[in-house]
Amino acid sequence: MLTKNNKLQISAAVLLLLAGCGGGGGGSEAPKAVSPSPAAPTAPSSSSTGTTSGTTSNTASAATNSGTTTTDPATQAAVTQAQNAAIQAANQAQAAAAQARAAAEAAAAAQTAAARLINQANASAAERTAAQREAAQKLSAAQAAAKAADESAKKAAAEAEKAKASASNAASAEQNTSSAAAQAAAAQRATADKAAADAAAAKAAADQAAAQNAATQAAAARADAAAQSATQAEEARKAAEREAAAKRAAEEQAAAQKRAEEEAARKKAEAEKAAAEAAAIKARAEQAAAEQKAEEERKAREAQAEAERKQKEAEEALKKEREEQEKQERLKREQEEAARQAALEKQAAEQAAKDAAERQQKEEEALRKQEEAKREEEQQRLAQEEATRLAKEKQEAAEKARAEEQRKAEEAAAEEKRKAEAAAEEKRKADAAAEAKRKADEEKARAAAATQPQNNGQQNSNAESGNQQQAKGDEPSPQQPNGAAINRPNLDHPKDPIHSGGVNGAVLAAMLDQHSDSVLNDPQSIAHPLDGLAAPNLRSSQTRDQGYAGSGNAVIGNYSPANGTYSYITFNGGKVEGTGNNAFDVNQVSSELQVTNGADSVTLGSTLHATDEGVFDPKDGTPYTGRTETIKFDESVASGKHIFEWKNGANFVQLMVMVTGENTAQSCWTYKLPKTQRTYCNNWQVPADFAHGKPLRHLGYSIEDATADGKKNRWASK
Repeated sequence: MLTKNNKLQISAAVLLLLAGCGGGGGGSEAPKAVSPSPAAPTAPSSSSTGTTSGTTSNTASAATNSGTTTTDPATQAAVTQAQNAAIQAANQAQAAAAQARAAAEAAAAAQTAAARLINQANASAAERTAAQREAAQKLSAAQAAAKAADESAKKAAAEAEKAKASASNAASAEQNTSSAAAQAAAAQRATADKAAADAAAAKAAADQAAAQNAATQAAAARADAAAQSATQAEEARKAAEREAAAKRAAEEQAAAQKRAEEEAARKKAEAEKAAAEAAAIKARAEQAAAEQKAEEERKAREAQAEAERKQKEAEEALKKEREEQEKQERLKREQEEAARQAALEKQAAEQAAKDAAERQQKEEEALRKQEEAKREEEQQRLAQEEATRLAKEKQEAAEKARAEEQRKAEEAAAEEKRKAEAAAEEKRKADAAAEAKRKADEEKARAAAATQPQNNGQQNSNAESGNQQQAKGDEPSPQQPNGAAINRPNLDHPKDPIHSGGVNGAVLAAMLDQHSDSVLNDPQSIAHPLDGLAAPNLRSSQTRDQGYAGSGNAVIGNYSPANGTYSYITFNGGKVEGTGNNAFDVNQVSSELQVTNGADSVTLGSTLHATDEGVFDPKDGTPYTGRTETIKFDESVASGKHIFEWKNGANFVQLMVMVTGENTAQSCWTYKLPKTQRTYCNNWQVPADFAHGKPLRHLGYSIEDATADGKKNRWASK
């Protein structure tokens, strides 16, 4: 940075340089002295006035001595060249000084501008760093310019000293030249002295030299006066130039100050603009922040609404899940029966595998027996189809007969009722007559008591006997309508367990406590649609809650009669998935009845549970009520006539036995339920050696559904 002291030093150096140049500025040459005679040489610059005067005196002396007034041309040329070189060097020094002065002023202006920029940078916080960097750069440039100006000033001073030395050398050369001329003049004088032998010529030459000397001194005096005037004029010119330079410097400084002020104003305007832009940016940032906050609040509200909606959906899903769980639990209960059946099927499969292993050991015998079994099975199938057809015809005939008998029974019951009412009236009349007769007899007895006392005891005995007989006759018959089962004939004691008229109680007990499946997955448990009915296969089964001997772990075991009270359970009409048209409308019916096997009889309970809603546990079904009935093992159950019945309003469940052949019979359940009207019959074969405690042979089953439009859909196992 340029200090005030540095500026003063630069200004002093410039002034010294200008003073050392010994002449005016602007490259003008110094005025030349005019010789009083044409032979007089031109005077040099004021800086070499003394030297020139000395030289002139020497020349004049030489001329006086020699008596000649001419000057050597070589000397004149050397003097002129020296003067020109001195003037050129002075001009160059002056130009270098002017350049140094301009550089110094530019450095000062740069320093001032840098100081102002620094002040502006300090005043503007937003541009402080950039302004300080720019000021530092300009300060470095100013210091470099000041250094360059200093070096230029030094160089100009050196050039001025060099020019001054050159001028001195030129003056010395001129003096040397003058000395050479003097020596030449001396030589000439010596020659003249030698040649002027006579005194007159010397005296004339001396007079001429004296005149010439006087003229030379006058010319020198005039030259000195002219040089002094020129010097004063040059000094005035230099003062005017310095004043003009100072004025120009002041104007340039004012212009520089104005430019600096304009630059400062521009910087201030830029700073204010930057501040305004910063404020606008801040405002936009605040607005953006407010908008972002509003957007975030909106998104938060939307997210909260979305969360509430999802929570509501989750609650609804949970509710549906609970409902689905309840539904699954109901399905689970429904499927447990299928699982139990699957267990039975698995047991049958294991038994079948065991049987297959045994058959494999006796392959040839098994093949032969298989062929015989096939033939026998075909015969049995044909016979069973025929028996089923005959049984169906008999069943239809029996139903018609049962309806006819029921009608006749109702008519007979009405007739019996009428007769009973007539008999009651007759009895009332007879009782009245008997009472009158009794009273008359009592009067007669009292009248005759006195005369025949010995007969009193006998008569009283006869009267008592008559009364007892009459009272006995008042007891109702077991077949009265208010106490008998429907279509119930008098029970007899058949000799055979099965005959054309029915079966005995032991066969009925076996029909109830024997499983319909002999093995798991028994083919006879599957019923196939008949008459081209587009319906799925159906699965049916009857069982009891007391297992066979050896049953368990999916093994049915070997038949053993039930002991005591057990639950007789049946379900029929379950669809077999993947067969026929599963969309066909068919219901599964389940029922449960408490049955008691006694020592010599079987008893059917008064309450039966039944449902066509597909409930797994039949005990959850609707209760149907009848009366408890006990059948002795050796009593007969009439075919198609002995009907056990349980009712619930207009709906009912009936059990009936139908003899279908010499040693075959059916146990048929008839259901009239809210959604289903069905007859479900299991086919049985009674072995020749049958007795209580031995099993029957199950021959399959059939199902017949009566529809609301009067159609009958039928299925049968193979």
